[in-house]
Amino acid sequence: MESTNNQGSNPPLRSTHGRLPFFFSITLSLLLVVLYCGWVATVALALGLISVYLYGMTWHHKAKNLKRENSRLSHQLHELQQHLDQQITKYKHSKSQSRKLSSALEQTADSVFITNRAGYIEYVNPAFEKITGYSRESVIGKLPTMLKSGKHDRAFYADLWSTLGQGKSFNGVFINVKKGGLLFYEEKTITPLKNSQGEVTHYISTGRDISERMREQEQLQFLAHHDSLTGLPNRNLFNARLRHTLQQAEWDRHTTALLLLDMDRFKVINDTLGHDIGDRLLKEMSERIQTCLRDTDTVARLGGDEFAVILDVIETTANSRDNISAAAKKILNTLATPFTLAGREYFITVSIGISLYPDDGSEAQTLLKKADMAMYIAKESGRNNYQFYHDDKSSAFEQRIERENALANALERNEFTLEFQPIVNTVDKQLISLEALIRWDRPHHGRIPPQKFVPLLEETGLIFPVGEWVLRTACAQNCRWQEQGYPPVSICVNISIKQLRQKEFLETISTILDESTMAGRYLTLEISETQLAAHLDKVSTTLKSVRNLGVQIAVDDFGSGSSPLSAVKKFPADSFKIDPSLIKGVLHDIDSSNLTPTVINLAHDLGLTVVAEGVEYPDQVDYLAAQQCDQIQGYVHCPPIPAKCVEEMLFKQAKPKQQTTRDALSKKYHSAKR
Repeated sequence: MESTNNQGSNPPLRSTHGRLPFFFSITLSLLLVVLYCGWVATVALALGLISVYLYGMTWHHKAKNLKRENSRLSHQLHELQQHLDQQITKYKHSKSQSRKLSSALEQTADSVFITNRAGYIEYVNPAFEKITGYSRESVIGKLPTMLKSGKHDRAFYADLWSTLGQGKSFNGVFINVKKGGLLFYEEKTITPLKNSQGEVTHYISTGRDISERMREQEQLQFLAHHDSLTGLPNRNLFNARLRHTLQQAEWDRHTTALLLLDMDRFKVINDTLGHDIGDRLLKEMSERIQTCLRDTDTVARLGGDEFAVILDVIETTANSRDNISAAAKKILNTLATPFTLAGREYFITVSIGISLYPDDGSEAQTLLKKADMAMYIAKESGRNNYQFYHDDKSSAFEQRIERENALANALERNEFTLEFQPIVNTVDKQLISLEALIRWDRPHHGRIPPQKFVPLLEETGLIFPVGEWVLRTACAQNCRWQEQGYPPVSICVNISIKQLRQKEFLETISTILDESTMAGRYLTLEISETQLAAHLDKVSTTLKSVRNLGVQIAVDDFGSGSSPLSAVKKFPADSFKIDPSLIKGVLHDIDSSNLTPTVINLAHDLGLTVVAEGVEYPDQVDYLAAQQCDQIQGYVHCPPIPAKCVEEMLFKQAKPKQQTTRDALSKKYHSAKR
């Protein structure tokens, strides 16, 4: 083989047939073959062959072309070296990525398993073993059906396979089962793996155990629709069930009864025994109510001490009301059994109001309103009973609601006034103090008796602003009388236990005294014996602080509460006001005539003043004077009167003193003149 290049235009290193030398072609072919057999061996072999090639070329080329050919070969060698470096780098990167991917699969906290196209498991990671409890060896080569819990319907799996069949990933929450049989929630993604031709060859499943999150969501969902104390449906869920029940009743043409239950005097129980006992009573009460009902019925706690019951699927017959009455009686009787808590027995009663579908309405809110009216009638009828809704009885309830609404605006509209009833010495009838009594003059209704609205003040919470208004107004009025020169008297104001238990009560009293500039000794706060005895441990400190301001404390309606002597001795009081019921029968009732002297003697033994309240007849005055009762209050001397009439009384009482003073000054003047 001889190389020619006479014109310098043909490439060097050509054979006589116009091609590269045969051994050079072989060299390049071998280089490509061994490229992936290891980069060290590849480079060594390539360099060796090229060296041989260069050596051979020196014998086949003319000397004048050797430099040019060497340059061309060097360039080709450089390109080959770059190509080899790139392939080596790619190989290293691919191997590194493979190690990272393998490490990621092994170390991720998510469960991963890979199946072949037929669904048989070929790989699981450690997280799969940890979450499911199955070892790698026990699942390889098997279908993942061991995880199925049976909690999903056919539609769920149809959607799954339809999505995968389209070559798409499926995302969903699976309820799976662990090796030990424990259910768990898994947020899972299943993805088809395809080859270069786009054919699915494997499936990879990645999942995360979200059981804790699902439990929290379920708990939040439960709390959103259930009462946290009793676990019963709350008002929202109850309303939804009531609407559904009424719709079903309309379709099936049967009767449905709605019962509203309210515990009698629960506020007294809560305030007296504490909220812990109150909560335990409510919880046990809910459990007892449930034992009285069928599985198809619903009981819910609407709030506080109010429960509601839906009696579902009652046949519409002549005996429908009898069946409903039987259910109501069963509840009353079940709750009549005493509750034993912390070794003590507690007795509670409930009032039940009943409305019927379709007799009393077809809408949920209508039935609730009418059941509420019936419950109010049950309370007005003595409590511890049930009442069906009747149109003719609903007017009293509606009047009460109307009165509550009017009462809420009465203070702002200046509809309240004060009257004052004198308290005088039993013997000489000298005016000692005045009890301030609230009056409500309602437009277009006239004067509303206190017994008609004072309980509503307590129930609605209006006792706080209205009670403060009474205190402020009474003190300001008494201060004006003193500024006008009338003889100073004490002003008495009734307060409730709710007011006394307010944190800011002491501050309120102090502020009112400062604003009115009235000395504390001219204010007396009256609180009933029953309330004081029930809450003595909670209000004793407050009462002592009030007395430190100079304010007097009177125990009202004393003798009606049957307080033990040990408790009476602890009363932080300055006077007892004998209950009017005792005074009423003091002349003809043996119990009253025996108890009244006992109360008077007890008060005197404790160093307290005694006031007889509700005195109406002179004979009663004589009897009380004989028993050494200190003061009397009642119509026998004077009914409650407006402030203007009090001024006249104060003026008359002051006049003899003024005359005596003038006589003394005149006598002194004439004596000096002589």
